[in-house]
Amino acid sequence: MRRGSALWRRAALWALLAGALAAAAWVLSPGVVAQWRLTLARRALARRDLAPALEHLRAALRSDPQRIETYYLLARAHRRRADLVRAAVYLKQYADRGGDSLLAERETVLALAQSGRLREAEPHLPALLIDPQGDGPDICEAFVQGYFLNLRIDAALRLLESWELDYPADPQPHFMRGFLYQALALWPEAVEAYRQGLLREPQRADMRARLGETLVKQGQWDEAYEELERAAAEAPQHPDILVAFARCRLQRAETAETRQLLKDALQHAPDHFEARRLLAELELAEGRFAEAAAVLDPLFRQRPYDPTIRHALARALRALGRTAEAKPHFEYLAEAEPALHRLEQLIRQVLSEPQNAELRFQIGRTLLRYGSPEDGARWLRTVLEIDPGHQGARQLLAAYEAAERPPSVVKPPHAAPLSLPALP
Repeated sequence: MRRGSALWRRAALWALLAGALAAAAWVLSPGVVAQWRLTLARRALARRDLAPALEHLRAALRSDPQRIETYYLLARAHRRRADLVRAAVYLKQYADRGGDSLLAERETVLALAQSGRLREAEPHLPALLIDPQGDGPDICEAFVQGYFLNLRIDAALRLLESWELDYPADPQPHFMRGFLYQALALWPEAVEAYRQGLLREPQRADMRARLGETLVKQGQWDEAYEELERAAAEAPQHPDILVAFARCRLQRAETAETRQLLKDALQHAPDHFEARRLLAELELAEGRFAEAAAVLDPLFRQRPYDPTIRHALARALRALGRTAEAKPHFEYLAEAEPALHRLEQLIRQVLSEPQNAELRFQIGRTLLRYGSPEDGARWLRTVLEIDPGHQGARQLLAAYEAAERPPSVVKPPHAAPLSLPALP
């Protein structure tokens, strides 16, 4: 009797073990692992959290290379990351494996829009918005970025308004509105847009940092400090956020803390332009003029039009007794200051008169001389879209293109993005 009972218990244990092994094999099967990873990737994409989304998608691809959906989601994630080359590769693999041709076509249109090729993409926009198939915010975001690239500010603002109305809980249109206003130096408008976005998603450290930066531009240092301190605590490895907080701490003469923040930022991004500029400002504040000049000289060669670089370099050279070298920098600043002040007024005007070619010409001409030449050329190209016969724009563009690259190099239109603050 005892022996039979023992045998029964042993058989039951073996059955339980076999069942557990079968369950584990099912759970750990490549198909199940891939499906689980895809679920996590979709959630990350919905949060616009691209790094974990890509990590889960790559894991899904390793587990089950035959799952077609993975290639589509990889194309979408890389497009959102502005890596359009990889996006195109994955989208082709999706199509080659028999993926839905309509989905592939929609994703291709969004890639065209996002890269600024609006002549090809824009005819599809009404149909996409009528039947977004759950992709409404993604459609809006891609086209808004395309409008940014083409400096079609009025079209961007109209689409942002529709996006906000159709998806009132989405923080992203407010973030992108703030991004646009910040790029155009419209600081009060940028502050309000970022605040609206943070009401909808308070954990967006990138948006909080942008708010802090715009508050700095308005001289609201105490509020900016609070926002940037919180953003840096939430994203301690994000170099842009660390640098923004360092700028605030430097203004408060917290030099040791500023130096540590800049050190951390440069550890993550050794070529970070603003981190190096602030490091030079710190050296100036501590009277280390030779060290400041050594940092500033390559930055000046990189961006000779940047007034903050030229001002800092002029101060360093003057303190070192190199007044003859400092003089042209001070002269440039004396010329640039009123022109750049006028530039802000012109940009405000063009928001209400988007088809005014002469306003756009003045903006482009000012930027060619006192700002980013590439941005200046972009504004001048929009002049010719409105008024193809504008001789001033044609002449300045011809001179810019002759100086920038050899005649044999043909650069496709909209190949380079507008120098807006970088999106995360």
